[in-house]
Amino acid sequence: MPKNARPHSSLSARWLRRGFLAFSLALGLVLGGGISWAYWTITATAPVPTPLQAGGIDLTVTDAAGNQGLAGANGSFTWAPAAISNMYPGETFAQTLTIKNSSQGNASLDVTIDSFTANTSAFVSADGTTNYLTVTAYALGSTGTTSGLIGARGGPAGSCSGSPIALPATTTLAAPGASTTICVQATLSSAIPAPVSGSASFTLSLSARQTPIPGSN
Repeated sequence: MPKNARPHSSLSARWLRRGFLAFSLALGLVLGGGISWAYWTITATAPVPTPLQAGGIDLTVTDAAGNQGLAGANGSFTWAPAAISNMYPGETFAQTLTIKNSSQGNASLDVTIDSFTANTSAFVSADGTTNYLTVTAYALGSTGTTSGLIGARGGPAGSCSGSPIALPATTTLAAPGASTTICVQATLSSAIPAPVSGSASFTLSLSARQTPIPGSN
């Protein structure tokens, strides 16, 4: 290697080291100088969340006679005032059932009428084409009245407010104690050809679930 090349390489290395050391020294002066430091602080208040509350959801039904049922899970209820005997042709009965949020705590319930079925096969004509007894459930919020207005014996004429229910039907009972009603109307046709000895029944199936809290999954 030529002799005049070595001093050039050594000089370059010295300048690089000096540059690095000068930078380090300058940094040390900045960090070690007489600088007063200030600490910036901020204070915020975090709201305390609403305490969790334990409770239980429940749904009860009450008929016009004050009979109550369905308390607890998977209950059943016999609707006593809807038991009609000695119904004459042309007569109509209407009965109201009250559905109530009987939960503990602050639970809101979504109540659904899942199904309504009527067994009136004893009142179907021999050829199977005509059903002389119709039993109809009316929309949630409907009520019924029955008064003695029909025929020589002053038989009952009942009617439900509103219109026949469309299933499934859901309403919200927003707090314990909130309630709604449903009305069932039974009519024996005046065109029935002869006295019929038989019975009919209907079944109303309903369910309830806690209303989802907004923003929850």
